Amino acid sequence: MSFLNLLPLLLSFSIYTSSEISYTSTHIIDFASPTPLQDIEKRYTAYDLIDGDLTNSLVFETEYTAETCTIGYYDLVVSVTNSRMKTTCRTDKIYVKDFIPPVIETTQKEIMLDISKEINVNSFLDYLIITDNLDTKFENIVVENLEELQEVGIHSIHIYVFDSSFNKSNVVTLQVHTFESVQTEILNDCIEIKNKELSKQEILSWFLDHNFIRLEDNSYTLESNYFSSPHQSGVYQVALKICNPDETCQIYMTKIKVIRDNIPPKETKRIELIILISIISMSILGIILYRKRR
Repeated sequence: MSFLNLLPLLLSFSIYTSSEISYTSTHIIDFASPTPLQDIEKRYTAYDLIDGDLTNSLVFETEYTAETCTIGYYDLVVSVTNSRMKTTCRTDKIYVKDFIPPVIETTQKEIMLDISKEINVNSFLDYLIITDNLDTKFENIVVENLEELQEVGIHSIHIYVFDSSFNKSNVVTLQVHTFESVQTEILNDCIEIKNKELSKQEILSWFLDHNFIRLEDNSYTLESNYFSSPHQSGVYQVALKICNPDETCQIYMTKIKVIRDNIPPKETKRIELIILISIISMSILGIILYRKRR
């Protein structure tokens, strides 16, 4: 089949063929120096099989302007219509991004943290100054090797931050001295209670007498689940917490072993009296039988 015979077929096919729109660059815009929309439009070309170059016929629709843009995405709708009234349309994105990273500084090079309290990112906020060209709040603060701070010692900690556009700041180093303000000691001895009750003062006296503990002018608290059920047999935990003027504390822990006989005290006395009477009666009966035999 000759080209002349194919020409009508090609022409009829091109009638139903859309034009092609292409562009030469992605649309990532620096917020500090936004690209004018006209420059973005120049990145596009349009071509049609019959009409040829339709670049000058491109139509652009968007809310983006270099003068009023903010951080984020904008839709850019690009369309072109050929001589056969066939319209080609595509939607692209204009991404306005901040490329300036935040700056982080420390108010001091060495700090002290108490491992008796929870240590997390918030523990460092009072020692950091973070500035950014846009953001005022920073939720993505990274503290490296945070798990190392669970032990007493001196640690070098690296801290940096990301802004809302995921720009990473400079890295600062803090020397962190960790200490333990609350020291816990589990005592070997325990308190044994049999068929009686102890008051808080008596339990406190036990701590002071048996373990060479001195209260002096320090405040203290005595806590135990024994106080809620002192009449029941069992093993209870008791803790004496002494707080010093320098805000450090010591906690001494031991156990209270409570032993309760199953027979109430009054019933025990009654049984003992019956047994005594029985013994006396048997003795008297024995004497009587002995005399009769003689």
